[in-house]
Amino acid sequence: VSPEAIPPPFLTVIIPAYDESDRIRPTLEGYRSYISSSSSRWGGGGGGECPSEARCEIVVVDDGSTDGTADVVRDVASSASSPSAAAVAIRCVSLPRNA
Repeated sequence: VSPEAIPPPFLTVIIPAYDESDRIRPTLEGYRSYISSSSSRWGGGGGGECPSEARCEIVVVDDGSTDGTADVVRDVASSASSPSAAAVAIRCVSLPRNA
């Protein structure tokens, strides 16, 4: 099998969060910046960005936050400062609060 036939690895960063609205934005921006600039390690081809099919993602698992953590994650996900940053998908999984 030639090296070209082997698909690049898929990178997923999972961040558990509970009431982290003050800290989640800089955390996500830092991870996205690092992944965008270093992605040749996991299939970005050395060009400093993830492939266009977004083989890099950050998943925030919001465990019933009451401070708007999920809203901040969605805001960061929709606002990328560069094309390479936009290639890093950011998703939020919100879990319901326990009664």
